[in-house]
Amino acid sequence: MSFSFSRFSSLIIAALLLLLTGCGTHGPETLSLHSLAFSDLSQWDNGNHLDALSAYQGTCRYWQKRPHKMPKTIAGLTQSHVAWQRSCDAALAVDVNDNTLARNFFVQQFQPYRGRSSYGKSDGLLTGYYEPLLKGSLTKTEQYSVPVYAVPRDLQKGVGYFTREEIERNGLDGRADILLYVDSVVDLFFLHIQGSGRVLLDTGETVGLGFANKNNRDYVSIGKLLIEAEEIPREEMSMQRLKAWLHANPIKGQQIMWQNPSYVFFQRNDATGPVGAHNVPLTAEASLAIDPAFVPYGMPIWLQTTLPARAEGDNETIYNRLVITQDTGGAIKGALRGDVFFGGGERAEWLAGHMQQRGDFIFLLPRPASL
Repeated sequence: MSFSFSRFSSLIIAALLLLLTGCGTHGPETLSLHSLAFSDLSQWDNGNHLDALSAYQGTCRYWQKRPHKMPKTIAGLTQSHVAWQRSCDAALAVDVNDNTLARNFFVQQFQPYRGRSSYGKSDGLLTGYYEPLLKGSLTKTEQYSVPVYAVPRDLQKGVGYFTREEIERNGLDGRADILLYVDSVVDLFFLHIQGSGRVLLDTGETVGLGFANKNNRDYVSIGKLLIEAEEIPREEMSMQRLKAWLHANPIKGQQIMWQNPSYVFFQRNDATGPVGAHNVPLTAEASLAIDPAFVPYGMPIWLQTTLPARAEGDNETIYNRLVITQDTGGAIKGALRGDVFFGGGERAEWLAGHMQQRGDFIFLLPRPASL
């Protein structure tokens, strides 16, 4: 997701953490890395490495055209351009259909390091996001009347544009093209938060939409506002719960959505699917959004965490996964903070709405080029 998307799940979790704990920590956060062996990684040998290799190959193809984008430092450690290039040459030569070869590639080319935060934490927070599917039409009808706007021609970088309320009340006639129309202002609101998605048209065709720009207004968490207004109990808050409340309360819902002035503009993105801030197509459960102030794009990370229980009485599921840092988001702040891209579909949507797990971040750095 190119902005990459101030997603609901991440933003509401960030808001809840502030409500529960406050800031509580002083001084700038830093990231430190501590060397490990692959044998120290939980269930490494049994992991799915194919998806991560495919995602990493996408990053390498991007770096081939823009070698200056390769990581230069992480946690104060200088990263060799030659070492990254060597890992990419090896990655692009691997058969992506063989999981053993994929796993061996990462073992041969990388050294694992456990990440630790100067805030006294050895584990981090993991949330999730997904690619929503909306219903729409290329022409305005009674059913499909909510416009999806392209970037306005008079939008200026860094200058605050019309707010969400102003745009939805008055439109952008003559200022921005309309890409298509959808049938729900609530669903469009969540598309803005996810940053990309697909639209099933009334013709049967499916088109992709990707983030193109935003109106330079700060995001306001309406989930936090509804908790403070005691409309939704804090312990019940999720993306699904919020969406249901907005559909059930259309008038109050419109007013509460207008309290978030941030607004996203889109572009057609039919060929590649969702694209992250790293300008590389995202891979379900192999692409991770991070805070680029601490972690560079293109970094492999082994996550050791769990998935939330789907039903009351169920246990959380161990979730150890190799991912590549290819995205970011408005609420993804901190050294040990990640947002897993779960893809599309019902499972992905549920996980995006409920994922808020603690987990270990094991960073894979390329071995020195001399080795």
